[in-house]
Amino acid sequence: TITEVYDLIQRHPELVHSLLKSEAVPLSEKDRLRKAVDEMRIGQRIHDELKRQGRTVTWLAQQLDMERPSLYYTFRQNSVDVELLLRISTLLGHNFLQDVADIYKAYGL
Repeated sequence: TITEVYDLIQRHPELVHSLLKSEAVPLSEKDRLRKAVDEMRIGQRIHDELKRQGRTVTWLAQQLDMERPSLYYTFRQNSVDVELLLRISTLLGHNFLQDVADIYKAYGL
């Protein structure tokens, strides 16, 4: 799952870094950025954390003063507005900005 991949990257960022620096996998900065964004799936991470805490989409939508369909749209995105991400991080007590930073670091960005 995405969570398991993320946990692996968290525990062993040097493996990802060495793969990206290896001659066998020559990736441009643009390709590394694309791979990082693809892997990040920040909307899915938010949804996973919400479920992990046993909270509902309705609860989060109410806290954010958003309609549920808009929140579901956010879950499908690979990127989220920083202000919204900060609000969600505060409500869920999880630093999603750090998640983003960790993935970018793992890809040498």
